Amino acid sequence: MDKQNLAKEICSMSKLTGQYRLKTGGLAETYIDHYMFQSDPKLLKRAAGYLEPLIPPGVDVLAGIAVRGIPIATALSLQSQIPAAFVRKHAEPYGTCRQAEGMRIEGKRVSLITDLVDETDELIQRASELRQGGADVKDVIAVIAWNPAAAEELKREGLQLHALYEKDELLNVPKQIED
Repeated sequence: MDKQNLAKEICSMSKLTGQYRLKTGGLAETYIDHYMFQSDPKLLKRAAGYLEPLIPPGVDVLAGIAVRGIPIATALSLQSQIPAAFVRKHAEPYGTCRQAEGMRIEGKRVSLITDLVDETDELIQRASELRQGGADVKDVIAVIAWNPAAAEELKREGLQLHALYEKDELLNVPKQIED
């Protein structure tokens, strides 16, 4: 299956039209329910296959942002054999008391993993926190770059965005694609 067919399948499963309230408070007529394609093991596996070449050389840990990046990070870890970590919004006051669970990140080159980049605030915050914890964070890997300004916003914070699809590329995939 090629990348364009994968886009068609992601849209078929996840693209919703109507009135949807966004986290920012605004309304959208087109919405990608990113949890839908992440819950399909075949789509998730194929997406990981296309994401693997986007991993920069030298990355030691794939850090999935909770909750939305964890399935992608897990699939990508299985595909690439690069260990994964799972990044909470805040360290819990019990257990290991770490913000990044799973593979240790201290002194490692870490790429943040997410499904869809719309707002960059959370990614910038998690990168900053992981850097404070001793990780070398330079990259964000995503299935979809929804916000056209995201790459520039992340770049100002020393992060490079590697996305499988841009919003327009995903939404404008032809309805009929030859197999």
